[in-house]
Amino acid sequence: MNISSHRTRKHPANGRPWATAVFLALALLSGMAAAQGAAMVDPASAVHVASAGGVVEASFRVMNPTANALTVRLYLSDWGFNPVGDFTFADPGSQPSSASDWIVFDPPTAVVPPNSGVDVAYTVAVPPDAEPGSHWSVLFVETEPSAPEPGQPTATFTVRVGHIVYVNVGQGESSGAILGIFGEPPAVATDPYRLYVQYANTGNVVQGLEGRLSLRDRTGAVVLESDLERQVVLPGSERAVRVNLYGPLPAGDYTALVVLDYGDADVEVAGAYDLALEIDLEDPRTP
Repeated sequence: MNISSHRTRKHPANGRPWATAVFLALALLSGMAAAQGAAMVDPASAVHVASAGGVVEASFRVMNPTANALTVRLYLSDWGFNPVGDFTFADPGSQPSSASDWIVFDPPTAVVPPNSGVDVAYTVAVPPDAEPGSHWSVLFVETEPSAPEPGQPTATFTVRVGHIVYVNVGQGESSGAILGIFGEPPAVATDPYRLYVQYANTGNVVQGLEGRLSLRDRTGAVVLESDLERQVVLPGSERAVRVNLYGPLPAGDYTALVVLDYGDADVEVAGAYDLALEIDLEDPRTP
């Protein structure tokens, strides 16, 4: 099987600023709050543009959808992704691209009335010697420990959600490349053929990565098309984008074309992967 990768020029109608893609991709830390009946934040993330030595004033809203007042604690944390795409957290100011030391907010606690919300203001003061590119942090909102119910075990829990802060300093460089595409054939007919697209953010700004896949048979006809799940890729890091190809699909030789859009207004990257499907794939939804 051969793999190829190249950059393609977008049609002008498809171009858009990279920051827009990041906003679309970043509902990262607030979704679980609604299910837990705790605080929520809006927006879940913000992308600020500043020059070295500049100051940005911003705010977000903490919302309480419950019938009781919530006392919340606010604090900063550095964060990143591990190799499989899960969040990792670290002490504020401990990571190379941290913006935590630039962010000031007050007060550190707030009381959010029932079925209402409060605004949290913060200031981002960019140092004069800040490196160009993206810097980031997260401002966590954590509820106070719950009181145990009478007659129940004394275990308590807290829920935290976060407002992610990105600061783009100076002239950023957004670029990327597909490093490889790898296939995992199905074991049985109802399993998918799994493709893994290894992507690298080779620039210095955070990217909201999205894309599409088309599968063509030996005649060149398109037999399957799919949008790829949106991903956030930090500068200098790699992400594996998984694509599941489901049936019905007859056995045969195919070429998968993957096109990834990392937010550049003019350029996207593409890769092709030849695969041999040795068994007919069935639709797993069919009884």
